[in-house]
Amino acid sequence: MGINVGQARHQAQVLASQAKNLHEISNQIVSYESMLNSYWQAEEMKYVNQAINKIEIELRSTAATLTQLESIIIHTAQMIRQEEMEEERKAAEQLRLR
Repeated sequence: MGINVGQARHQAQVLASQAKNLHEISNQIVSYESMLNSYWQAEEMKYVNQAINKIEIELRSTAATLTQLESIIIHTAQMIRQEEMEEERKAAEQLRLR
């Protein structure tokens, strides 16, 4: 039984969807940070902003990793399937030559 490229593609699309969700969450956090800064003027906001920025960077980094994995999964599944098809072709050719 060979690799199911459709299933691999579906799983990769799930990762892409999660990456999109992380981007949306990151954007919401930036929006909340902006609102918080406009309503809360205090010395400790420097630390709050640093923490928010760190979270935003981590979310975007994770989203980028998921996007890369999506591409890698699809590419790898297609390569494996091509190799399987080549092996099947060779096996069929050997049977034909017997």
